[in-house]
Amino acid sequence: MKIGAVFTGGTIGSTIGSDGFILVDTSEKYVLLEKYYEKYDKARETEFVIKSPYTILSENLCFDNIITLKKTIDAVKDEVDAVVVMHGTDTLQYTAGFLHFMLVTDIPIVLVSSAYVLDDVRANGLANLALAIEFSKLKKAGVFVSYVNSDGEQYIHAADKLMAHSSFSSDVYSIDAKYYARLKDGSLELNESCVYEKNTVPADNIPKKILFIHAYPGMDVVGVAEDTDAILIESYHSGTAPVTNALIELSQKAKQRNIPIYLVGINSAVSQYDSVKDYDILGIKLLYDEAPIAAYCRLSCAR
Repeated sequence: MKIGAVFTGGTIGSTIGSDGFILVDTSEKYVLLEKYYEKYDKARETEFVIKSPYTILSENLCFDNIITLKKTIDAVKDEVDAVVVMHGTDTLQYTAGFLHFMLVTDIPIVLVSSAYVLDDVRANGLANLALAIEFSKLKKAGVFVSYVNSDGEQYIHAADKLMAHSSFSSDVYSIDAKYYARLKDGSLELNESCVYEKNTVPADNIPKKILFIHAYPGMDVVGVAEDTDAILIESYHSGTAPVTNALIELSQKAKQRNIPIYLVGINSAVSQYDSVKDYDILGIKLLYDEAPIAAYCRLSCAR
């Protein structure tokens, strides 16, 4: 099997420095692949086509990096059976979401990360890579994330279903438990409740500027930049956000400037709260059953 291996930095490509801080390793050793051969493929039947478009800690991710990564994958995907992207955990869901809405692919594109540096006994980077390669054998086209959680459960997630990390946890989950596949009794089992549709419209840039707000008590937005294209509010878990004078003022200003406001995090399968009526009055559009990060990526890429 021929795999495109794209290295971008992150914890999976980092070491502990002499001062005790984690820093990205810019060497060309690609220790992860050697560890994979040693544990999972002693016969070296897997051929890796290595690319390294940039090396950063993923908290420093910017749109230019995503566009560069997309072009790197486009350049290699026609000569391999699958592409695995080594990435940091902090912005894993964002890169997955952007690639989902930007790439058109007939092969699996799987993002792989690690909760700890590879030399740490708690690291799951090698297991995540092995799971990604095993999943790639199913030849499912699209963008996915491979991740082994701290409880040992091994999942493949569709890029448009990913939830944000909880604070102080690197575990990865999909909205409404709609993971794409799970390793069970040594075999990958597809999840029938997860409907994933791969993207069909390529995008070479991220043209829209989205103001992304998270709901919180006393939520206020002092001003909106002149070049804002849309406002996205992530609700509380029940699909609600505070209807305050600040929100009313924001909606009025947005309407005057023809800036749409969206509320994401609302579930169509449960009863809605009375505040939903207020959102309709304020002209706030409800994005039902959509992962917040994926909604942000989709709106950013919208034409």
